[in-house]
Amino acid sequence: MKHPLDPPRLHQAAAFAGVQMAEGAASWGQTVAICRELAKEAPVRDLAIRLCWSAQDAATAHAKAVWQAEDAVREAVRPLMEQHATKAQIEEAAGVAARGAIDWPRIFAILRDEVARHRHVSRWRR
Repeated sequence: MKHPLDPPRLHQAAAFAGVQMAEGAASWGQTVAICRELAKEAPVRDLAIRLCWSAQDAATAHAKAVWQAEDAVREAVRPLMEQHATKAQIEEAAGVAARGAIDWPRIFAILRDEVARHRHVSRWRR
């Protein structure tokens, strides 16, 4: 929760640290240390705690957006695989469904998992 006297740039920096934590580039301890260092820049009481909350909120929001994008990719690709669509059509649908929240290596990992799932399911439908 932001306080009216808190500098907005510090909350933006804490939010960026939270996103890095959600992506696995930093641990929670490192993020707290960053928030404490940022709080030294402003003479506002309890700023470090609010910055940690901002970082945690940003990490939660980022993780939720990534999870929703991965789920959207899976839901967009499954019907196309059942219809035996072309690879280009499947990749196009996956890229549109990702909405820029996840990068292509992650999308290709999802596609690889879905191809394995489709092959396993279709083997038992014969």
